[in-house]
Amino acid sequence: MSIFKNIPASRTCEQVGIPIQLCMRGTWKELSVHDPLARRAADAVLDEINNNILHEYHHECQKLTFNHIIFAQEVIVSVGNDNSLACVSNTVAVMLQAEPNEARFDARVEILCDGSARIVDYPIRINMYGNTADCVNSQHVRNYCYCHCSKIPLQCLYNSLRNSWHLYIVAFLFCIFCFICRSSVALTVTRLRGVIGWLRSFLSPH
Repeated sequence: MSIFKNIPASRTCEQVGIPIQLCMRGTWKELSVHDPLARRAADAVLDEINNNILHEYHHECQKLTFNHIIFAQEVIVSVGNDNSLACVSNTVAVMLQAEPNEARFDARVEILCDGSARIVDYPIRINMYGNTADCVNSQHVRNYCYCHCSKIPLQCLYNSLRNSWHLYIVAFLFCIFCFICRSSVALTVTRLRGVIGWLRSFLSPH
């Protein structure tokens, strides 16, 4: 192949040295977040994180579990020569959310002809993790680690209260306490807002 010759329209990825997992012949097609292919790719990403990336850190880090798929798309890649197709593999780009801490990851996964899955692009953490990975020193692992609650008790408390009615029950009980103590309504409301703000600022990740 030379830049001084006409490029044949029938050239293959193999002829130009492009790995098959990066050979994006065809058009990307959006998948339903409920598509089994998208879920297979998401499961493969979590398997990679839990069984490989966090394998040596299971005493420090919790196992990530599937929450939901945010976005997925696929492209079909023909595997074989120009005259006959051995099979068709699917390359899926998936963005998913895992628990705990609503961790979000983006990755590309190749679903092979035999149904097995292979990670093409390393899973990338796409949202902040705050102080939830303070139990490990490796910057790479910190992107995937959520420490066991025994190691970060305040952060776990925050996550259990965040966006839930528990925080407001605590504030409401404080409000009742202030009212019983004959504080004015205006002062009680002011204190209530202050308590909620203090709890959020104290427990939120920095």
